[in-house]
Amino acid sequence: MSCFRVVFLSLVCVACCAVSTGLAQQSVSFDEGFRLTAPQNWVVLDREGAGKMKEEVTGSNGQDLKDIPFDYVLYPRSGAPLDYPYILVRVHDQGRVPEPEIQQMNSQIKANLKKSDSAEHIANSTLSDFHYEAQRRLLRADMDFALKGAGTLRMANAMYYTNNGLLQLSLFCHEDESPTCQPKFKRMVDSVRMEEGYGYAKSKLDQYPLFRGINFRELGRVLGTSFAIGGVLVLIYVVFMRRKK
Repeated sequence: MSCFRVVFLSLVCVACCAVSTGLAQQSVSFDEGFRLTAPQNWVVLDREGAGKMKEEVTGSNGQDLKDIPFDYVLYPRSGAPLDYPYILVRVHDQGRVPEPEIQQMNSQIKANLKKSDSAEHIANSTLSDFHYEAQRRLLRADMDFALKGAGTLRMANAMYYTNNGLLQLSLFCHEDESPTCQPKFKRMVDSVRMEEGYGYAKSKLDQYPLFRGINFRELGRVLGTSFAIGGVLVLIYVVFMRRKK
């Protein structure tokens, strides 16, 4: 048997095994100029689908889901859109954060994630991981917290700095599901690819104060709380709907 045939058959076997074990993947492109790879058995709600979902449901606190900051939803085909686990994607388009301001932004986000206990329904929050991958302009932050009626939950965040602002992905799952869910989430995050012009690029203008007039401390404060609290509002809605059944 030739070497080529052996290699070919090996690749076929690997591909078959991947499909049989649920590792089949799909490439998902987004209008903003980025794409990622997700499991084939996951559903991706685009902006229109996510928008319709927000209009159809209302949280237990009376706040419409349309006010919660997310643009896309990913979840296993076997589940419901807002049943655990799921991933919320938010595209921030406030503008590119200059390189010298990124560290300040990260520090402010970290400080405000640590204050999550001040939010209603959240208790015992712990920031279990927080690190920045400078080469990829990628911030990762994992947090565990107790939510009334739902037990202990894990929120894994990944935030890419882009030329338009920020791209944020957040996984929500039960703590005991995280050993299975987080590796899938990490693979999705690591698979993100951005088109030229959307991905973060250095700029000579960063050195000039004129282009550094945005209050990034305040923006970091907002980002550090709004998405976390927004995700929690979704979680509260899910718990509320389960109680009604």
